[in-house]
Amino acid sequence: NVYFPFDSDMPQTYSLSGAQYVANFLNKNPGVEIEVQGYADELGPEDYNMELSERRAKAVYDLLIAAGVDASRLSYKGYGEDTSVDPDSDNARQMTRRASFLIK
Repeated sequence: NVYFPFDSDMPQTYSLSGAQYVANFLNKNPGVEIEVQGYADELGPEDYNMELSERRAKAVYDLLIAAGVDASRLSYKGYGEDTSVDPDSDNARQMTRRASFLIK
């Protein structure tokens, strides 16, 4: 996963290694394709969070391309709010502000 600060589509510096790991994996496995999946927490309007999750997915997609992965092997999509965590926990909400990877 690549994590993001609240209301931002700029990845947290500490989590950029996740994108680099995936880029290395893809560069060593040319037959693999992935979808970058963006998510947001439950704070704020749902339509805004859908758009934010899309921007987060696109930001990681762009990182992978910059690392040498061919765009034809990548797709990205925003999935909006991740409601699987305790909405009263700041730490849990931070885990939902992310981009994840789905191998196709």
